[in-house]
Order: sequence, then structure tokens, then C-alpha cells
Amino acid sequence: HWKGSLEIYSGSKKTMTISVGLDVTKTDTAGKYNWVITYGDSNQDIRPYKLVAIDSSKGHWAIDEQNGIIIDMYATGNKVSTLFVVMGSSIMISYWIEKGEMMMELYSFPEKPGITTGKKTEESPEVKVYQFTGYQVGRMKRVK
Repeated sequence: HWKGSLEIYSGSKKTMTISVGLDVTKTDTAGKYNWVITYGDSNQDIRPYKLVAIDSSKGHWAIDEQNGIIIDMYATGNKVSTLFVVMGSSIMISYWIEKGEMMMELYSFPEKPGITTGKKTEESPEVKVYQFTGYQVGRMKRVK
């Protein structure tokens, strides 16, 4: 059980700070956990998902939103991360524990690149550049 704050940015400007919580608990099914995210001071927005081990030995997990949406997550280094596109926006989210705190970071950017550079050669390959449209960072402490 984790509780803390989520800072939301638009560009370099912090637009708001809200309460956030993450509860990860066992279920009766092997390889499945409750993954419940709560936003707001009075539990205004509760998201009851399931965390599912796809192949935990390879760091492959998924978040089942229980509405037909299943989002793969992968452990890389000390983080578990995902990158997906929804309604024209690309979303990259990572979770990790740092100095005893649960950290969460979210970047959003358009599905299509803002510009494309390069000459499409071996020396100058095509590079697609994306403009970040949003950033969120959460820091949560363990609660008993």
C-alpha cells in the first residue's frame, strides 16, 4: 500500500498536484494481483486493475483494466515500464522503488512525430522527433 502525491506538468509549468495511491495485493489466483490506483483526496477516481504475470522470469507483466484493455509491462533494470497509444496519444509509464519510495513517471506525446529529420542514408538516417505534451511524476510512501 502506497500513498503520496502526483505532480502534473504541461511543458515546464506544474499545473496541479493531487493525491495518488497504489495498492498491490495478492488475489486467490496464482500470478494475478490487485493493482488499484486511486487519484484525489477523497478517493475521487479509483482504478481497480489486475497485475498479471505473463512470464515473470523474463520480466513480462500486464495490466488488465478489466474492460477488454490489457497493457503489457516489462521489467528493465529497476523499473517496470510500458508504452502504448490511446486515442492519438502515446503514453509511457514507469514504476520503480527508490530510497524506499514508490516512484511513478508518465510522459505523453502525440502518436505522430512533430518533425522528421535526416537524409534517409546510412550516415544520416531518418529521425522522427516527438514533442512531449505532458509529464507526471508521483512519489509515494509505504503505508501500513
